[in-house]
Amino acid sequence: MGNERKTENIVRKHFQTFSDLSIEEQKSDSIKINKLLKNASKKGLNHGNPEFIISFNKNDNLLIVIECKHDIRKHESKTRDKYGDYAVDGVLLYTSFLAKEYDVLAIAVSGEKENELKISHFLHLKGEKNAFDIFGDKLLSSSDYIEGYIKSPEKFRQDYNTLLDFTKKLNEKLHSHKILESQRSLLISCILIALEDEAFKTSFKKKTTPKSLADFLTKTVSEKLEEANIAGKKLENLNIQFGFIKTDTSLSSKEDILKELVEEIDININQFIKTHEYFDVLGQLYIEFLRYANSDKGLGIVLTPPTYNRTIC
Repeated sequence: MGNERKTENIVRKHFQTFSDLSIEEQKSDSIKINKLLKNASKKGLNHGNPEFIISFNKNDNLLIVIECKHDIRKHESKTRDKYGDYAVDGVLLYTSFLAKEYDVLAIAVSGEKENELKISHFLHLKGEKNAFDIFGDKLLSSSDYIEGYIKSPEKFRQDYNTLLDFTKKLNEKLHSHKILESQRSLLISCILIALEDEAFKTSFKKKTTPKSLADFLTKTVSEKLEEANIAGKKLENLNIQFGFIKTDTSLSSKEDILKELVEEIDININQFIKTHEYFDVLGQLYIEFLRYANSDKGLGIVLTPPTYNRTIC
């Protein structure tokens, strides 16, 4: 007679070594997670209870869900629909429910001895129809899981499509506020540069008037450009180019418009930049804005934080 507790002990011991993880068993303290698992029973009758539900302390978008079986012959069925009998089948069932609100790394573990374990990994991205194989057949460190998740082509595709959707909506919003086509990418670039400054990032919400925020934004950008060794006539010309932020009626006079733009850009674009550091976001944004606007009014500069050195004459 096999003992599934042995399998669980091996898994528990492995993940307890990582301080950046929170490990729960059978049920979660999260109301949201429990609600998603409410109808995820392997027998189709009631609440689903995975062996382990693991969350990352610094990434609340990703969950790890683990199902264990003591017998490696019960690792995976051919049809993957024997939810109560096979580890892979069961964990993919739980994952299909949780992926409505989370990116989920599903791990199936079978076997009672550490050197004989059978392990399968699947990543099911939020809102996607199916999970896909990832990571191979060994349990990894928490940092390896995070890095592999972020750098997976599927995750990049999902994040990039979300970014482009936001770009389209942002362009429409700027159009509704009568921001000129020639100024839109420059405005976005300025906001992203300012958000690289800790003092701006932590205090822009405290500005009580649109004018004071517009002044704070342009002053911060000018200082950041100086720090990047842009000076003299070049800096003067740049200050003139983005000076419209202080005079545009919508940005400098209407309540909360500029503040909302900074917040939305920080959440949607800045987060993408920090996640996918190798990707030239501003260059791509410029292309997208031109595509939506269908004309180039002579923007003259595209800036890519944090180096600010992509000047196009």
